[in-house]
Parts: sequence; structure tokens; C-alpha cells
Amino acid sequence: EIANSPETSVKPVRSAGSTLSTPTIESNTPAPEKQLSPLENSQPEQDISPSATKSRIDSKSHITQENGNRHILNAQKKLETTESEKQVSDPISISSPENFTIESDSLGEGGAKTKFKNNITAIEMLKTLEKENRPATLEEKEILSQYVGWGGLQAVFDGENNAWSNEYAQLKEVLTDKEYNAARASTLDSFYTPPIVIDKIYEALNHFGFQGGNILEPAMGIGNFFGRMPEDMQNNSQLYGVEIDSISGRIAQKIYSQADIQIKGFENTDFQNGCFDIAIGNVPFGNLGFTDKKYGTKQLHDFFFAKTMDTVKEGGIIAFITSTGTLDKGNEDFRRHREQKPVRIFAYADMESRI
Repeated sequence: EIANSPETSVKPVRSAGSTLSTPTIESNTPAPEKQLSPLENSQPEQDISPSATKSRIDSKSHITQENGNRHILNAQKKLETTESEKQVSDPISISSPENFTIESDSLGEGGAKTKFKNNITAIEMLKTLEKENRPATLEEKEILSQYVGWGGLQAVFDGENNAWSNEYAQLKEVLTDKEYNAARASTLDSFYTPPIVIDKIYEALNHFGFQGGNILEPAMGIGNFFGRMPEDMQNNSQLYGVEIDSISGRIAQKIYSQADIQIKGFENTDFQNGCFDIAIGNVPFGNLGFTDKKYGTKQLHDFFFAKTMDTVKEGGIIAFITSTGTLDKGNEDFRRHREQKPVRIFAYADMESRI
């Protein structure tokens, strides 16, 4: 039996030092307008309402002679707007301050070459936006959302593979050395989460009566869980994300400009204990060693669960995609830690079975 969520929530606050600041208690009653906490990495609001470009009319009175008769003709000549004016007046090209919504069910589909092309296009778009120091338009957010990471694309990092020689050279050109090394290291654990899986998570949350609150995604990639979130839930929530990969995190910040997104390892965050209503996402799992003395974990996905249990409030929900090994493992440490925490863990998905 699922208990109702408490009527108050604790706003996530990150302290400057090791001592966590006093929690701020706020009512969960939805305010007329959503107010986000001004935490670090929040992007400043910008004036994104340029005046609409108007066509200029040059009216001239022409006097013409036809068959000996004089006629006055009022001719209106519409001057052509420049290409840049057309671009500004196009609604889709106006900077979009709202979080992006993923509408396509086929996002991320395609072969390795298609995924590579989409990745490169998204990275080039990101760097253009950063160079011009501006937010993304709706059209540009659509391009950025096609980035799927480098999971399963090991071939592109092989300089001796003739079938990928052009892509290898292109990737080396568009990424810095640091970005390239990070991308190459992510081929084993950076995988796209398809919309059908994300939708099942939200169906379960709706079934349990969750309508909004403080939401954490501790391994967000570019934020597909945010992009697929039901509109009513997002309007009643404050979104917080963490991503260790620089390219993915920077793309997420451009796409979901109303969310607070930190680009760092989850282990380096200092959210207050008990400050989130739910945590969602597709955390790294597999044979990825990560020893943590505080929680006694030896695998990376176990660490994500253990630390997340601390950040989620009593009676809160953790909805993670993971392997069957999370609770079926022979080691009892994780299950003992879970039993000490009054947190509900209800969503387990095997990516091969699509839940």
C-alpha cells in the first residue's frame, strides 16, 4: 500500500562547505507561477521577444497616359525583407526559454552511421550556441535532442578501421582532446533510453498518485526523462539533474533551460538529505566497479541507489532503470542498506525486455 506524499517538501540546497545548510520548508500547493531556485548553473533569463519584422510599403502615385486619357494609379510596392529578417520573424527561430518536449516516439532510432551523424550535428550546434553565447531556439533544441551518446559506437574511435576513417577524422576535428577522451571512455555505459521505456516509468508514477514536486535525475545524459515528462507533472515540479559528461551536460542545459543541471559526478554533489520527492533515470549499470567507503558499495549502480536513498525524502520514490542484479545479487550489503531507508523503490526495467 502506497502512502500519500507529505504536504510539505524540502527544497534542495547545496551548501558551500561540507556542512549542509538548514532545509527550507515550502508548501506543495502549486503556486500560480512556477518558481525555480536560483542555484548554480541556472542560466540567466534573456529577452527573447524580438520585435516582429514588418514589411515596408512604398506607396507611390503613378500617372500614366493610356489612349489619350490620364489615369491615376496608386501602386503599392512591397519591399522584400532580407534573409535575416525572415529568420527573425519565423516563430520557430525565436529563442525558446521553456524546457523542450520530446514528441517523437522514434527518437534515437537508426543505425550506427545515422547515430554518428546526429551526434556530430548536435555537437556542432552546441558549440555554435556557446560561441554566440545565446539560448537555443525550438528548432535548435530539436537538433540537440538527437544526440544519443557513444554507447555501442566503439568503431568510430578506431583509427585503423577503414570503414569509419572519415567519421574518425571528423570526430577528432569537432571535439577537444579532453572531450574526445571522455567520449571514447563512455562507449560501454552511455546508452540512449527510448521513449517507450520512459513512458512506462511515468505511467507507474501516475498510478501511485505522484503529481509533482522536487525531481532528481542523477545520471541524466541529455535529459530525455525531462523531455518526456507529462506536462502537468512538469508544471508542478522543480527539476534537478546531474551529468558527469561535459558534452551531454552542456546539451542538457541548452535543451532544459528551466532545470537546474550540474555537470559533475553524482558523488561530488552535496544535495541535502531528504530534499527530493522522487528520483528517476537510467543509472549506469553493468560490470562497472566503484568502491565507496561511506555506503560500502563496490558497483557503480549500487552507489547510485545508495546515495539517492539519502537524498529522497521519507516515503519518496526511486524509479530507476537497472539490471536484475540490483536486488538479485548474492551480496546482502545493498539490501540491508535499503531496509534501513523508508524509501519506495518500485521501478526496475531490463533494457532488453523493455520493462
